[in-house]
Amino acid sequence: MGLKRVLVFASGSKTGGGSGFENLVVQSRARKLGFEVVGVVTNHHHGGVWQRAINLEVPCQHMPEPWTEENYLSLLEWRRPDLVALSGWLKPFLGYPAEKVINIHPGPLPLTIGLHGDDVHQKVMEAASRGELSYGMVTMHFVPPFEVFANGKNNYDTGAIITQVPVPIQNGDTWEKLKVRVNTVEHFIQPGITG
Repeated sequence: MGLKRVLVFASGSKTGGGSGFENLVVQSRARKLGFEVVGVVTNHHHGGVWQRAINLEVPCQHMPEPWTEENYLSLLEWRRPDLVALSGWLKPFLGYPAEKVINIHPGPLPLTIGLHGDDVHQKVMEAASRGELSYGMVTMHFVPPFEVFANGKNNYDTGAIITQVPVPIQNGDTWEKLKVRVNTVEHFIQPGITG
C-alpha cells in the first residue's frame, strides 16, 4: 500500500507563515510517517507559504476568492488527496467529507470556538486569570462542511475531536509565552496524527 496523500491548506500571510505546513513536510520525509504532502494551497499568492513550498519542492496553488465548493473541488481534483490537513487555513472549507478533513487548533474547545491566532491565547489567559482553567491546549479535530448559524457563528471548530494535548500555564506566563509553547506542541503532534 502506498503513502497516504495529504493536501495541506495553509493561509500564512504576504510575508510569512506556513511553519506548520513546512513541519508536516519535513517530518513526513525524515520520520517516514506513512504520508506524503502532495501539495499545498494558500490564499496569499507568492506569500510566505508559497516561498516555503518552493524551497521544499512541493506543488503549490493559489486559491483566491470566492471560497465556493466548486473552487475547492477543483483544487482537490488537482492533487486527489486521501486526506486534507488544514494548518492555519482561515477560510471556510467546503466540498469534502468531514472524515477526510482535519484541522489543528491552538486552544481548548469549545472555549475558543471561532477564534484564531493571538485571540485564542488571549482568551485562554483571560479564563486562567478567573481561575477557570490552568492550561492552554492543542486540539486536532475533523472539520464538517462549512455552515453559518443564525447567530452569525460558524461550525468550523465543532467537528469531532481527534486528540487534545494540554499545555500547562506557568507562573508569570503571558499569552505570548503560552503561544510559543503551544506552537511547539502543535509541531510535535500534528505530523503523527496526520500520519
